[in-house]
Amino acid sequence: FNTVIDLFVVLLLAQGYSMQQAIHAQHSSDSSMSTKAIAENPSVQMAVYVKYTEYIFPSCLLIPFLVEPLVARMLFLFKKWIIRSRTDVDLQEAEAQLQCPHFDLARYGDILINIMLCCGTLAF
Repeated sequence: FNTVIDLFVVLLLAQGYSMQQAIHAQHSSDSSMSTKAIAENPSVQMAVYVKYTEYIFPSCLLIPFLVEPLVARMLFLFKKWIIRSRTDVDLQEAEAQLQCPHFDLARYGDILINIMLCCGTLAF
């Protein structure tokens, strides 16, 4: 559902981009975002493609994979500092708190959505 909302936002951005390009080119064109307009008008296709790739590259394909290891490391250091400052934490509890987190399957969902978004670029 989130991907559908994201694609709708991309279409809205592409419509604004298309209108801006028409203003700069000093001519008016069909700027509606109907399926027929997207299929028949190369400038609308290009506008959708440009905004679509601008959306998926930094925000979906790069930033999450760069930020996640940093956040995981910061959480580990934060837990370590808290455990070292507490005298009432015994050895077993400290080891349990600092062990690796359980495997999270949400990464597979993110990768699947990224593959779907990348395949979507082939439609334009």
